[in-house]
Amino acid sequence: MFFLELVEAKAKIASVWPFFMGLFFSYYVFGQVNWPLAITFFVAMLLFNMAVDAHDNYSDYRGATKEAAEWKQKTNIIGVHHLSVKLIRNLIIVMAGSAAILGILLVIETSWPLLIMGLFCFLVGYFYSAGPRPISTTPFGEAFSGLTMGFVITLISVYINTFPVEPLTWPLFF
Repeated sequence: MFFLELVEAKAKIASVWPFFMGLFFSYYVFGQVNWPLAITFFVAMLLFNMAVDAHDNYSDYRGATKEAAEWKQKTNIIGVHHLSVKLIRNLIIVMAGSAAILGILLVIETSWPLLIMGLFCFLVGYFYSAGPRPISTTPFGEAFSGLTMGFVITLISVYINTFPVEPLTWPLFF
């Protein structure tokens, strides 16, 4: 129960929908679905999305000032349920690490453009809630998040399903 709230399970449609859009596009336009790669990507994407949302909660909890102590204990999932900060950190590392391993396996099965797209997603995901000035606290937070989740996830989904029969070229986008 706490886990689903920590990883913001209710918001997973924002990454699941673009995945399926790419899957359906691949099938409809190219008649191609690579189920083993699609399932591997789905798991990796979901793990990383959960790690990012858990990291956002973790960073908010850890970065709360003394003035925000009441918020920290009454609103943030970690404070409300008295969850172990160390356990949450380790959970984030396991989820992100597992997603990275699955991503590397996907790159080995496909090619280097997936590595570039995956690194972009990992960088946006990490810097969304990390560093001295997280992207989420800037006016660009939702733009980066929307680009990554709305376009790049769909693009990766199309790429992993069609890479053997359709090269990644500009005409693919139009």
